[in-house]
Order: sequence, then structure tokens, then C-alpha cells
Amino acid sequence: MILILGSTGYVGGFFVKHIENKGIPFKRVSLDEVDYRYKDNIEYLIDKHKPQSIINCAGYSGKPNVDSCETQKKDTIFGNIIFPLNLAQACKSKGIVLGNVSSGCIYTGGKLFSDDDMEIVEDFTEKYGVDYNSFDKQSIIGFTEEDIPNFTFDNNNCSFYSGT
Repeated sequence: MILILGSTGYVGGFFVKHIENKGIPFKRVSLDEVDYRYKDNIEYLIDKHKPQSIINCAGYSGKPNVDSCETQKKDTIFGNIIFPLNLAQACKSKGIVLGNVSSGCIYTGGKLFSDDDMEIVEDFTEKYGVDYNSFDKQSIIGFTEEDIPNFTFDNNNCSFYSGT
């Protein structure tokens, strides 16, 4: 059985629909039922439901919207760093597979191919004087999981939400 955290959110809703269509047994857990963001409550849920795996789609995206993360930094750090770390530690100690899913932006720009060479361009207008839409779409590809994120605190170019 799979335990799904954050099932009422945008990303979590897609996971629920997909798992339902596959006929895979799962249990949704909402914050109204138990505040699973805290370590003791995570362990309680694991002991109660005995899942084989957990899919975490929960995180803090600001109230009323993601722009609020710039001023609600404590909540953003707790929801997007501390809670997932507590969850990962609990899953590891209980031998449970964890999938952590986020919709936060970790890349900016695109990969531009020309003359058998590739470069990452963060801002097409700044670099070439024209915007992204002016380029041949065959010469621009998206990022992959193997690409190192470039929209991060390390590059000093991201929002607080994306950084966390």
C-alpha cells in the first residue's frame, strides 16, 4: 500500500488519479486528519498504516500564493526542507521507499544547440537581444534530470520558494 501526502494539492491530485487508474492500493492523508509535517506524527502514520512506500507531494507554496514565500521564509524552510528531511529519515529508519515530488522551478532558460555545440542560455533577451520565441524551436531543448539545476541559491538567481 502507498501512502500519499499532499494528495489534495495540484501535483498530488495527478498522482491520486494515476494510482486510482492503475488500481494500486493507496491511502490519502490530509493535514486535517493528522499534521504529518512533524516527525512524531510521521512515525505514527507509518506505524498505523504500514505502507510499502510513501509519495510526498506536500510542501509549502505560500499563502495566498508562491510570492508570499519571500516574506514567509520560516514556513517555507519548514515545509520544503525540514519536513521532507524528517520524512526521509523516518522512511529510511523503517525501510520504506520514499518518492518526493515538487513542482518548484530549479532550471531557468534553455539549452541552445548550434553548430554541434550546446550552451545553456538563462536569458535569451539579455544574451542575444531577442526573446526565446524568436529562436528555432528545433535548436532549443529542455532540461533533463541529469542536468545540474541552474535556478538556485548557489547561482543567486532564484526565488526563495525555488531555492528551498
